[in-house]
Amino acid sequence: YTRKDFGDWENRRFPGLSTWFEAKIADDATAPKRAMMLDPTGETEVKITLTLPGGYTVTVPTDVKHTTEFAEYTSTYTLKGDALTMDRTMRYKVRELPVSEFGAYRDFVKAVSDDAGQMLQLVGASAVKSKTARPDNAQASELMEQVYQEFRAHNYKSAREMLDRVRALNDQQSGLWGEYGAIDWNSDKAQAIADYRKEIELHPETLFAYKDLTNLLRGEGRWPEAEQTLAAWAKADPADAQPHVQLGSLQLMQKQYKDAEKSLQDAIALSTKPEMLKMELGKAQLKDGDTDTGKATMHGLMDTSDDAMLLNATAYELADAGLDLPASEAASKKAIQILETKAAAVTVQGANNEDFANVRRLAANWDTLGWIYFKEKNLSEAESYVQSAWLLLLEDPEAGLHMGKIYEAEGKKDEALTTYRLAVKAMGERQLPQNYADMRSEMNTRATALKAAGAHEKPAPRVQQGGDELAALRTYTIPSPLEGQYASADFLLLLGDNRAEDVRFLKGDESLKKTAPALEAVTFHSPLPRGSKAKVLRRGIVACTTGSKTCLLVLLPPSSARMDN
Repeated sequence: YTRKDFGDWENRRFPGLSTWFEAKIADDATAPKRAMMLDPTGETEVKITLTLPGGYTVTVPTDVKHTTEFAEYTSTYTLKGDALTMDRTMRYKVRELPVSEFGAYRDFVKAVSDDAGQMLQLVGASAVKSKTARPDNAQASELMEQVYQEFRAHNYKSAREMLDRVRALNDQQSGLWGEYGAIDWNSDKAQAIADYRKEIELHPETLFAYKDLTNLLRGEGRWPEAEQTLAAWAKADPADAQPHVQLGSLQLMQKQYKDAEKSLQDAIALSTKPEMLKMELGKAQLKDGDTDTGKATMHGLMDTSDDAMLLNATAYELADAGLDLPASEAASKKAIQILETKAAAVTVQGANNEDFANVRRLAANWDTLGWIYFKEKNLSEAESYVQSAWLLLLEDPEAGLHMGKIYEAEGKKDEALTTYRLAVKAMGERQLPQNYADMRSEMNTRATALKAAGAHEKPAPRVQQGGDELAALRTYTIPSPLEGQYASADFLLLLGDNRAEDVRFLKGDESLKKTAPALEAVTFHSPLPRGSKAKVLRRGIVACTTGSKTCLLVLLPPSSARMDN
């Protein structure tokens, strides 16, 4: 319910109102030159009853009464069950308003319009709001609008200063602590968490606070608290599937499979596009040991879909459980055919962000098919596909785990040991969800056993001082065309089987356009799977240092490569 519903009545009852809005009168400079005629002969009443959607209640506005010598306005709000009644009455007391009263008239109109124009915020009926929360302050509300604008413009210092002014007016203003949390996020995460929690306690209808707090807690590895926040979000907005989706995903990562099934079923019931959620449900069912139900869920999706992501996901989960390998192989090949057809049509001149996203999807699909081959004991094909995925991604621990297991099965112990160590290094020391923590633990255990059996790591690439070993695997040396001058530039490269078939200069020192032939001559560590006709789009940075006869090409990870940065 907004001002639009009340607009016709406002325009009839307030002479000069539209002029006031357009001019945004700040003083009496635009006051009329002669008295305004009012209408004291009658009383206008607007009464509206809204039926709230099931599962929701509403933050009931405070009743309003504005009385002047020339007019009187009242509004009352009553909530009974699921019915909200709004009753507004306007009565003028005089026929003629002298020019000297225009300032008072202007203030009266603004007060009435503030009441009529306010938004009514729905919140889940089971969400508990602080009983002591004070109603919003009108002046603070106007400042909050400015805060949002400053925040969107990244003027964080100014936004904080305005928040402090809001806090002085009303330290329980809706949105206040949520915005403090957004600003504190980068400088003091503990304070940001406290900010968001205070916002939710005072105003459970501030939905963005749940989402931000969940992301912050997940980033800090505080999984149980993130789950609690998602559960509260679901209560605050019972028609939104998203909190259930995120809760199910988090529970899956924590290996809470039975809980994940319940959350995902709730999400499916609310979602308009439930297919991927049904896949996640099938995954939870399989992981929980409910094999027949899980298979039925997966086949209900896999057997009829032409969506590459859905085909890949269902094929992987069935194969990982050792189930229906021929059907999984067929679905995986179908998905790869879809993605490779797209990839084969890419050009460096027409490249876009979706093409980079397709590279990531293609690598994930290669890993899936290779893993299916591994389950089928076709080790040669398994190595071809998973190696392509691993060397392209390098930062995906699951591909590293698969690659290591394939090498072990082939008796290539040195390669397996090297792969496990690199995959573990890519995961870092941060706190991980249970499924990734178990993955890291398994690779460390396998690496220890390989060392005990006499395995030795393969020689690593030379790492520049202060550099990173994983980045070194994406780094290549080319001749410098600049006779020892410093320069850097970004390029797009379209790779076939270990070669760049086309190169495009993107930005930087234009003198480095001359490196294109050298880039096309590089032998890359990125073989395509056997028989693949795909083209792999990569973005790289060429950097030439002062006094050096060579330049370095560093390929960006597919996860961070984009056209608009």
